[in-house]
This record gives sequence, structure tokens and C-alpha cells, in this order.
Amino acid sequence: MRTRAAIWQRSLVFKYAFFTTLMAVLALLVLAVSVYSSYRSLLEKQEQDFASTILNQFSNSLIEPLLTDDIFRIELSTRTLLENSEVQAVQVFDRRSASLVINRVAMHEPASPKVNEWLDSEFRTGRALAQASDATTLEALDTAAQGRFVTTTMRFDGVEVGKVGILIRSDGIKAAFSRMLLALVLITVLLLLICFLIATIVAQRIAKPLRTLVGVTREIGDGNFNPHKLSQLSERHDELGYLGKAFKQMTKNLQTKIELESVFHKVIDKQVASEFMAKIADRRQRDLTVSDSISLDAKMVDVSVLFVDVVNFTGFSEQASPDQVVDLLNEYFSLFTNCAEHFEGSVDKFIGDCAMIVFGAPRGNGRHAHSAILCAAAINKVVAQFNQERLIAGLPVVNLRTGVNSGKVFAGVIGATSRMEYTVIGDAVNTAARLCDLAKPSEILVGSDTLKLDDMSIGMSTDRNLRTLSELFQFSAPVRTQVKGKDTLVDALVLEKILSRTVQNEIEKCLKAFLHTGRAVRSDMVGPQKDALH
Repeated sequence: MRTRAAIWQRSLVFKYAFFTTLMAVLALLVLAVSVYSSYRSLLEKQEQDFASTILNQFSNSLIEPLLTDDIFRIELSTRTLLENSEVQAVQVFDRRSASLVINRVAMHEPASPKVNEWLDSEFRTGRALAQASDATTLEALDTAAQGRFVTTTMRFDGVEVGKVGILIRSDGIKAAFSRMLLALVLITVLLLLICFLIATIVAQRIAKPLRTLVGVTREIGDGNFNPHKLSQLSERHDELGYLGKAFKQMTKNLQTKIELESVFHKVIDKQVASEFMAKIADRRQRDLTVSDSISLDAKMVDVSVLFVDVVNFTGFSEQASPDQVVDLLNEYFSLFTNCAEHFEGSVDKFIGDCAMIVFGAPRGNGRHAHSAILCAAAINKVVAQFNQERLIAGLPVVNLRTGVNSGKVFAGVIGATSRMEYTVIGDAVNTAARLCDLAKPSEILVGSDTLKLDDMSIGMSTDRNLRTLSELFQFSAPVRTQVKGKDTLVDALVLEKILSRTVQNEIEKCLKAFLHTGRAVRSDMVGPQKDALH
């Protein structure tokens, strides 16, 4: 039962063939019933016409002999009539003498038991002829067997002379009915088999391109946007061909969409891209049009901002070719980005040889200060390891300076109507940039607000196992520093050492995840430029 249900639910070929055959069955049944009824009516009419003709001829030939009591002519006419193989019995009733003049049975073939029974009970007794009504000229009484008993009243000048009854064989007609019914059944079965075969073939031809579409859909799901079978399907000139062409166009549009999304995620930070994609999905659910504005809500939020800058990059760029400059920046920016994503940071922008990373926006992070310090330490650790690999390959290496600060900023989409970007703006951002400028090579300079905000987040948390940044890292004593663009002094601390083994393990995970990823080392960068960034 389960197998049949599975076939019924899954096989379009079976469904099409079944319903097509069912419709053919209904049509053939209607046709067969109509043909059978018409043929039966025709045969019955022929039988009646035959019986009427014989009966009328015989009765007309008996009127004069009955009136003249010419028994010889009556016997002669009866014998002649009984020579017809279709006539089984004859009765002649003389009204004047009120007696049966002729009561003759001449079976050309053995009669059936029912016919013999009728002959004994109805015919020979004259009851059958007596049952015929005088009101009609011609009557027929079925024997319910292999014959039909027809009668007529003989009249001369309006006076009744007598009655005549003839038993006509009907087994030939019934045999014809049987042969016709058998022929109809055989023809119907044959047509049904042919119909089922044709329906199956047609269904297979329809289902084949549909199966091709299913296979193409699976290939597209696996990332193959140019399946060979789709081209074959689109070459058809019927509705399935139109479907194939539409599907091919949809595949191209989908491929373009995915490529655009890929580029979108490359030129825009993944967190920002994800927020925009969520906005687009929400707009579609609410049936908003394309012209509706899509943007991230502007708001004031607490964030931590990390600036990481390549030391002495100007000197290197003056000596190296543009390709070498771009390759080097891409290598190191990839490390910055991977570390930022590992610690839930968002790369806001690349400014020349500097990267700006934001923690806490657009995606909220209760311990954004903690994540920013972890990311800064991880970047320095990863870059130090990566520099060793480049030195072995004879390639130039870089030193970094890093600034981290926290505070309230404006986060949102800004710019012109034709060109906008998501970013954060505020004093905390400017201070982080200035701390980065003040930091020494390989130094991480942290604003005191970062430690204060992290202490506040721990104080508001119900998790008593959280540890402050001062417990996880060793910082220098705060130094009141004048930074460009601010009238007030800023307390800055240098990250000196990692105290927590847990933090070290987390940084080691980042190191293993993003180093030794098979990056190609360009030999054309070996040369006088390799020491330019020391």
C-alpha cells in the first residue's frame, strides 16, 4: 500500500496516464452504450418488419380460403410458410367455427426448454392466440426465450374472419447481439490499451523535461549556474521550451544576484550587509516597492573603535610598484578583517594604509570594549607570525600601531542621496584615530574610557564570572595625553601583556584560523623594498 501511495503521489506519468485512460474509458463506455442501443433498436426493428411482412402476407392469403372453407389451400399456405427456417410454429383461428384450423409446430432445430414449455402451456392450448387483443392489427407476445409470437386479426369488409399467430425465431438476433457486445468489449479493451500506451508515452515526453528542470534546480542549488541540460530544454519550441527559456533567464538573474551579493559583502562589512539584507527581506514581506527607502536606523550607541595603521607605509609605497602596494595591503587587510570578524567586529572602512574597526554597531555587543582589546591583541599576534613567514620568503613586512577608544557615537547611514555608507561618527572615533597616530610601532594605545565602559558593562551583568579588562590584561599607568582636535587631555594606557590564559587560548584560535591559508607569496616583491617598512 505504501509503495502504491508513493507512486500515486510522486509519479506525474502515472497520474497523467491514469486520468487520460479514465477519461477514455468514460468516453468509450458512452460510445459503446450508444452503439449498442442503436444496433439493438435496428435489429429489433428489422425483426418486427420481417415478422410483420410474413404475417401480413400469410394472413392475406388465408382470408379467401377461410371464407370458402378451402382447407387444402390453408394447409398448402401453412406448409409453404413453415419451410421458412425463421418460422417455428403457426396457428390459424376461424372465427366462424370458433376453432383452430391450423395448430402446427415445425421446429427446424431442437427448441430450448423454455420454448418447449411455452409451446405446451401457451401455444398448443391456443391461450397465446387468445391473449392477443382484437384492438390492434399486429401484436407480438415475447416467449421470454428464443422466439417472438406475433398475431394479427383477419378482416373482410370490416368483418372479422379469424386470427393468425406465428412464432418467429429470435435466437439469431440474440446471437447477433452477443457477437456485437463481444466485439464492442474487445474493441474497447484494445482502444484502452492503445490509449494507455499513448498517454504513457505522452506523459513521459512531458515529464522528461520536468525531470530535467528538477535536475537543473539541484545543480543550481549546488552552485552550478550553467547546467548543460538547461540549454537543451530551452531549444524546444513548445510551452516547455518557453518554461526552459524563462528558467534559464531566472538562473542568469539568480547568478547575477549572487555575484552582486558576493561583491556587496566584499565592499561592505558583513554585519552591515546582513542588516541591509534583513531590511530588504522585511520590505518584501510588507510588500513595499523598490522605490521605498532602505536604510539602517540612525541612533546613538556605545561602541568601541579600533584603528590600526601600517608604520612607514609612505616610504614603501614610493619605492614599490602599484601592484606590489596593493598586494601587500590586501594581504594585511585580510588579516585585519578576519580578526575583526572573529571577535564580532565590523570593518567600517579602509583609509589608505589604515583600517577602522567598530565593535557594538550595527550589531549590538554588551562587551564591545572587551572584544576590541582582544581583536587588537590578536591582530598584533597574527601579524607578527605572518611577518616571520614573509621574512623567510624574502618579502617586506610591516609594523603596526593601534589605537582603541570607546564612547557614545552616532551610528547610521550618511552621505549623498546617490552615494551613502554606514559609519559611526563622534568624539570617541576621533580620539581612537588620534591614539593610533600617537602609538609607537607594535604598540596598542587604549583610552581609559574603554576600561571604564567595560567595567560598567560587567557591573550591569548578572554573570559574576566575568572578569574586567584590568584582570585579563596588563596595562601601563594612565598617561594624560594631549590629542589633536581636543581641548581636554585624554588618559591613555599601553597594553603591555596578556594575563589570562583563556584570552591567550582565544588569540591562538584566531592565529590558527587565519594563518597558513595558502596565500601565494609573490617573488617579484623581493628586493630593495623588503626593508622599507621596518
